[in-house]
Amino acid sequence: MNRSKLLLLARMENIREDLEEALERIDDSMMGWAPVEGMRTVSGQMVEIAATEIQVRGRLTNSEWISDEEVRARIGDLGSVETVRAFLKTVRSDTVAQVEAYSDEELEEDAGFRLGAGGYPVDWFPRSEVFRKLIEHEAYHVGQLVTYIWAYGDNPYRWDVAPPVGRAES
Repeated sequence: MNRSKLLLLARMENIREDLEEALERIDDSMMGWAPVEGMRTVSGQMVEIAATEIQVRGRLTNSEWISDEEVRARIGDLGSVETVRAFLKTVRSDTVAQVEAYSDEELEEDAGFRLGAGGYPVDWFPRSEVFRKLIEHEAYHVGQLVTYIWAYGDNPYRWDVAPPVGRAES
């Protein structure tokens, strides 16, 4: 495995570690909460992460498109942190397997579409960049979750010394 693929997989693992750290601060009572009306709920943010990852993988393999609603149905109990967390782990495992299955050359081949590439003046968009944009997408939503948790009253600068809001120290 070349260094570029290893770096891609390491970035996937790193952002997932950030997500896991945030999920440790969330309990089931927060899953239906959003800072203000009209924003995604906590579980909605997690569904967005999972759905986009599944949809991007499908687009890369030309498989059937799955809607966000279908992803919600596959998850089942959107009020359970552990249920959604388990689903996210399965999705990531499938994504890692897909990345590992590509040869180094295949990862650098044109994906056939651009994912959030904006107006970059290039005539190709490699699969590896699609995965990088997917990681960027997850990082964006992890940042939103951290902000939600903070708005809920749990200061991320104190996570190393304080239990989550509403939970006593054990």
